[in-house]
Amino acid sequence: MAVTLVRAGRISEVEARVAGGDRYARRALADWLVRHGRVDEAIDQMQPLAETGNAGACRRLSRLLAGQGRVEEAIAQLQRLPVSDRTANVSGWLASQGRIDLLRQLAVTGNRAATMELECTVIRLWRDARLATAVDLLVDIDPGHDNLEKTLVYIASHWRAGRIHLRDEALDLLGTIAHPMGRRTRAGLLLAQGRYEEAVADLQSLTAGGDHAAGEMLDMVLRRERPARELRALDYCAGALRVVTFSPDGTMLATCDGNHHTIVVWNLETGHHVHTLRTPGLTSAIAFSNDSTVLAGNGWGGIRIWNAATGEHLRDIDTISHRVEGLAFLADGTLAAGGTLWDTTTGDRLLVLGGGAPDSGEAVVGHNKRVVTLAVGSDNQMLAISTMTVDNYWMREWNPTVQLWNPVTGQHVRDLHIERRSPVRSFAVSPHGRLLAAVCNTEVWLSDLMGEQVRRLGDRGADAVAFHPDGHLLATARRHVWSDAGIRLWNPATGSSVGELDTPADAVAFSPDGIFLATADESSGLVRLWNITSWQHLRDAL
Repeated sequence: MAVTLVRAGRISEVEARVAGGDRYARRALADWLVRHGRVDEAIDQMQPLAETGNAGACRRLSRLLAGQGRVEEAIAQLQRLPVSDRTANVSGWLASQGRIDLLRQLAVTGNRAATMELECTVIRLWRDARLATAVDLLVDIDPGHDNLEKTLVYIASHWRAGRIHLRDEALDLLGTIAHPMGRRTRAGLLLAQGRYEEAVADLQSLTAGGDHAAGEMLDMVLRRERPARELRALDYCAGALRVVTFSPDGTMLATCDGNHHTIVVWNLETGHHVHTLRTPGLTSAIAFSNDSTVLAGNGWGGIRIWNAATGEHLRDIDTISHRVEGLAFLADGTLAAGGTLWDTTTGDRLLVLGGGAPDSGEAVVGHNKRVVTLAVGSDNQMLAISTMTVDNYWMREWNPTVQLWNPVTGQHVRDLHIERRSPVRSFAVSPHGRLLAAVCNTEVWLSDLMGEQVRRLGDRGADAVAFHPDGHLLATARRHVWSDAGIRLWNPATGSSVGELDTPADAVAFSPDGIFLATADESSGLVRLWNITSWQHLRDAL
């Protein structure tokens, strides 16, 4: 009734009801006063209700008091509530109103709800690149909290393209405070950029001062394998690395920032950057020719071919369809892209798998099908292609298949019947040509090329896979999550795990001599080279 009277503007009748002891009328009147900017009068109305011990009234009054800057009185009202109810959303209301100053005062008293809101505020400010304000708030957060810094480092790892400068800005700001939380966050950012010595020095200093969280972090860092070399792709591209490959002669390494149409090439003998090549569109695959003289890239913008040594643009090949991904060179220099074989010297279409004559169109692809990835065996007798038929794009209803073809004759050999719910993201054919490794985001499989013996490896998916040149080792790469190693190593003969590498990786490749494992990480924009021959636990596998 009181609410109806307020809506009708009959405030004098509401006041009469308040005088008569109607507590509902008192609350309705307080709400009306707040809406009209008369907050102090609303506080006076709520005081008698709160004095009765009514939990709702105490919460309402505490919010009003906090909003007026009377934080101590607000806290006193919260103290009247049962312990289980003291996390009332005064802190949430303050955060929503942008009253960070009052939220800090509340957090200093030990109010857990206020501290949690403060942490959320720091994360929000950090994500919005309001770094100075976020760093300033860190000093009010419990230094023993060991999850917040992980979140901040994770957010910073996704600052790319036009926001790369924020990483250096964050390091500078965090270096101005002595709070352990800020210093651990700074150490995490240094580690993500490959600046190990600086990170270790910071963590050792914190550990000496009694910071147990820093000690655990330091122990983890010291136990990790260290890369033999790191190549900073961020100096030449936006860093969204999804592909990495060695030239067959082992002198060059290339990685691809496909979203930003960029391929970066290094000379491995000197470690120097050689080329930054621009692709015509989104690029999902790159490959060197077997004689290492040509580099090709393929994606939704078609195929582009360069002289690998000079970076000279040789030619473009129009694949017609935008549903053609995957790329591999055959031994004779023929290029396989999607379901078509191409002559790289002329740009002519040589063979369409399943389509007969070269001019018959890309039969493997079809109107609603796309090639996701492909791999070719070293003996050129088998080409594996992962396709995806989109039955219902909006409902994410896909029908993925794995097809095996003879790239010389164009004959369809067989389909591999691997049960899966999502497309194969990456293939690898073993050097001896008898095994096929396939990964998707939920599973990893190892199969003979007859498709008769399919073995699932582990209980997680991966984003990339590669065989060691001698075929005795298999590596899978997975984008970094807190609980898992990014790289897993397998014995393909037994299907057993033989090692892990705690590094985030979106792509993986072995060097032709089998000494190095290359990983590309889009979060840090680093390509890391790992000398696997020095890993004690892998010597038997190698």
